[in-house]
Amino acid sequence: MWLVCQALSLRFHIVGGYVVELTARKARRSQGTSQGASVGEVTTVSDDAVCVADERLARRLVVRWLVPEERDWPLDGAVRELLGRGEGCSCVLDGAGVSRRHAELRRRDGELVIQDLSSRNGTWVDGQRITESPLGDGALLRIGDWVGLVRSMQSTADEVQAPALPRADASGAHWGKVLRPILHGLYAVSKSALPILITGATGTGKECVARAVHEWSARRGPFVALNCASIPEALAEAELFGFRKGSFTGADRAAPGYFLEADRGTLLLDEVAELPLTLQAKLLRVLQEGRVFPLGDPRGRSVDVRVLAAAQRPLHEEVANGRFRRDLYCRMNGYSVVLPDLRDRVEEIPALFKHLLNTHSAGYAPAIHATAVEYLCTRDWPGNVRELELFARRILVLLGARDTITREDVERCLQEHPVPAGSEVAGTLPNRRPELQRLLDALSAHGGNVVRAAAALGISRHRVYRLLAAEPNVNLDAFRR
Repeated sequence: MWLVCQALSLRFHIVGGYVVELTARKARRSQGTSQGASVGEVTTVSDDAVCVADERLARRLVVRWLVPEERDWPLDGAVRELLGRGEGCSCVLDGAGVSRRHAELRRRDGELVIQDLSSRNGTWVDGQRITESPLGDGALLRIGDWVGLVRSMQSTADEVQAPALPRADASGAHWGKVLRPILHGLYAVSKSALPILITGATGTGKECVARAVHEWSARRGPFVALNCASIPEALAEAELFGFRKGSFTGADRAAPGYFLEADRGTLLLDEVAELPLTLQAKLLRVLQEGRVFPLGDPRGRSVDVRVLAAAQRPLHEEVANGRFRRDLYCRMNGYSVVLPDLRDRVEEIPALFKHLLNTHSAGYAPAIHATAVEYLCTRDWPGNVRELELFARRILVLLGARDTITREDVERCLQEHPVPAGSEVAGTLPNRRPELQRLLDALSAHGGNVVRAAAALGISRHRVYRLLAAEPNVNLDAFRR
């Protein structure tokens, strides 16, 4: 018996005394496919037909197809679905390597199971060819040239709609499916004067997000970034707030300091937790009064600076441990955002990798084979986006004028040049100059602290920076822990 609810455009089917809501069937999903509909998708089970329209699953499983095109295919409630390139399939996947009836998806004992239907090129789950396999949250599925990730998501009614956020902007960033909702509020507050706190592991793109906030804010001044872990405590105040000529021994000229350099613009205090406590009190005063007091200048100067702070560890933990002032934390935490590791953004890897290839090849990036995409998505990237970017640069150099990147290319490049976790340079690479090699060893031993590494080697801090500037493949942030 069929019940038709024309007002809601829903169909119901009575099975064993229960009313099952089914979405409308589309003739061909490959042409103008709607991301919210699925052939035969069971979305609600109820014993009351009146309540069916108001009931929705709290969470739903979705296959997020990543290549050759991006679209979502809901799975929750699926009873029996066919995948392939034939018109009778629930999920039509046109393209090379897909059989007419390639695989079947069904529910068994409360879990979703996918079965290969003797397809020519096989069905792959998490990089392994399978005959039959359960599909759960995080499973990577490949059928021919189609690669998708199974995700457990909020229901359509509860999902945060992504703002009108550009996929790429003047900051050079690329915002994917996971990051866009996270940056929703950040985009909204970017034009305000609120201080922003950005937290995330090394390589997740904290400075990239800060630059994007500056671009969105339309502030007319410059974007200035300061790594607080790189300045010695004795010089930290002068570096931040500047000094007048003759204010201390050796001050043969005046210097504006980072705050005045960023006037009418944005100042990023990266690794802000590394600031000494004595300087934190003076920073709090600047944030409260909007005036900086360069050394030797008792009157001070007014500044209009949007302050952003970044840290690898949550600052509230530093407050609890007594390493960061609570009042400064409250002042800086106008709005906060936590950037996820790349392993939690797997669905962004294909588009992000393509973006990085385009960036470093002047727009002439090679194509990426589906098997290469699959391998990139199954690999752990402990160095996050920074590590992925380094790999993109390296594979462009090693492949030369190749048109397509294959899985074999990716495996060979990773095996020949493994990238240590969180590092962009191997300290034992051949043909290093002895002085540079000693510097790399010292930086590694002292966690990227330039002052301590210079003291250990008996050279000046400026000499360290000159050596690093002459070696473009060395990233100082990679040594910091």
